[in-house]
Amino acid sequence: MSIPKLKSLIEQPVKKISKIAGVVLKSEGKVLLTKRSEVAGKYPNFWAVPMGHVEENESFKEGAAREFKEETMLDIDSNSLVYLSMLKDSNYNRVVGLYMIELPNKPEPTLDKEHSEWGYYDVKSLPTPMEKNLRIALELKT
Repeated sequence: MSIPKLKSLIEQPVKKISKIAGVVLKSEGKVLLTKRSEVAGKYPNFWAVPMGHVEENESFKEGAAREFKEETMLDIDSNSLVYLSMLKDSNYNRVVGLYMIELPNKPEPTLDKEHSEWGYYDVKSLPTPMEKNLRIALELKT
């Protein structure tokens, strides 16, 4: 590679990687999934775990608990969350930290406006569409 080409590569601005955190709620052997609304900016009509952006002075774990509460209106203690996986989302240049919590009795969420449906699913029969790396993590790690 010539020096001018290398220099132009080095001088290109680096895209900031977004930090996302989510919670896998497992209850009675199934996981809670929410369906993103059709007007969602990223992955409209896709199924996912409750997740969202980690704020500047927040850990992944704190962000996961906060986003879970905002999207489901269910209270959880961030200290009860167990690290599950870190995923790369190349479509939107972001990393996703996943945490898991187990609760009894399949608690019912109250969804925010970003979501249209919810349900508890066996990891062997997850709904579609779902982002590929999230599906793999749920199938292998829960």
